[in-house]
Amino acid sequence: MAVAVWNLVDEQATLASSHLRAEFNVRHPDQGMGNLQFQGRLLAGLKVLGLTPEPPVPWNHDRLEEQYVRGNDVVVSYPQTNHRPHRLQAYWRYFQEDPEAAGVELMLSIQTSLLHSEMAIRVVSQVAAQEVLYYDASRGDFAAVPAADRSPWHCESSGGLFLFRLLDGETS
Repeated sequence: MAVAVWNLVDEQATLASSHLRAEFNVRHPDQGMGNLQFQGRLLAGLKVLGLTPEPPVPWNHDRLEEQYVRGNDVVVSYPQTNHRPHRLQAYWRYFQEDPEAAGVELMLSIQTSLLHSEMAIRVVSQVAAQEVLYYDASRGDFAAVPAADRSPWHCESSGGLFLFRLLDGETS
């Protein structure tokens, strides 16, 4: 297992590993993780794994139930409020599968004491890309997503694989 170093000071979480660097503000999860660097190279125009409740309601920026680092995870618990009648616990987990690939995955847990209630969390990423490809399983091949269809472009969670070629032309 790859060793990641998460640092959590006040509301700022910072990841520093041998391959990946990133930071985010735990009180503003809607803003996502930014200042990403892979192998020392800044990935400009990239913010990933932001959290937006559906329907949109303000985050309670006054307090968090808990925030801590455990192993390769940053764990943050957002309290239930009048506007958001659910408790949300988010885990941002660093992983490294091989020497050339590293990432952060997001796991969410939503709890409520209310019967017949529903809540959705939209995971939002902003990617400035020169090319976007979608894997079409029926064809067994990648297909380009036309630029006109991705400015801004919304990918619903219907599944699938997307490949983003970033603006530097060297990173996907």
